[in-house]
Amino acid sequence: MPFHSTFVKTSFGDTHVLIAGQTDAPPLVLLHGMTISSTMWYPNIEELSRQFRVYAVDTIGDLGKTSVLKCPRSKAESAKWLDEVIQGLGLEKTSIGGHSMGGFLTTNYTLHYPEKVNKLVLLAPAATFAKIKPGFFTYVFPAILFSKDFLIKRAYNWFFHNLHAGDEKLFHQFSAGYRHCRPVSSIVPTVFRDEELARLDVPVLLLIGEHEVIYDARVALENAKKTCKTIQAHMIPDSSHCLTVENSKLVNKLMVDFLMQDPLAM
Repeated sequence: MPFHSTFVKTSFGDTHVLIAGQTDAPPLVLLHGMTISSTMWYPNIEELSRQFRVYAVDTIGDLGKTSVLKCPRSKAESAKWLDEVIQGLGLEKTSIGGHSMGGFLTTNYTLHYPEKVNKLVLLAPAATFAKIKPGFFTYVFPAILFSKDFLIKRAYNWFFHNLHAGDEKLFHQFSAGYRHCRPVSSIVPTVFRDEELARLDVPVLLLIGEHEVIYDARVALENAKKTCKTIQAHMIPDSSHCLTVENSKLVNKLMVDFLMQDPLAM
């Protein structure tokens, strides 16, 4: 499908962005999950770009094409980096969304710059609403630290409920990143305080796989509904942390329906 690649200069480094969709379509900025890149949106980008001008960003300090001049060291600096990217793309206001770490970062951005966000889409956001289980560190950190093939495959498989859902090219990129690169970001996803989440006054869509492994999906959904008054939350069947790949058709439909809905009718 048609797309192009560009770099946006920021005070933190040159940020790589993949862009697809009509130039006059409503903007949608997407941030990927940790230890992958913006190419993770391959099952979603075609459907999303029919309705939106999609900007898929390579997060600074992670495994992608974004260069690091200095890495954000706080939530405020992380939000500032993303704001510089959005400004560099010429966007005054946009809908944003993210998967896993990208979900945490976009929530953080919305809390810092609420006036610049139309809607927020969270796909299995890291922490944010629920504490991350120790299993995350058991599976992911050994793969990053030791870069052994069996550890990388074990970590990759842990993220999926349906092991046949992932494209072989996705695994090759995941594996190459773990073997040859090191994430340098010092931003650690945390659970936001109730009073912070209560400040979210933009429409929010939360999608979590029913077999989520990084935290208890039901706890996260309950906490989100309790603390965020503007949220629409759904549990995605037959999916785990990689719900954007495992159940892409349903995820795409829910995202498009939510983003196209009139805010006044929500």
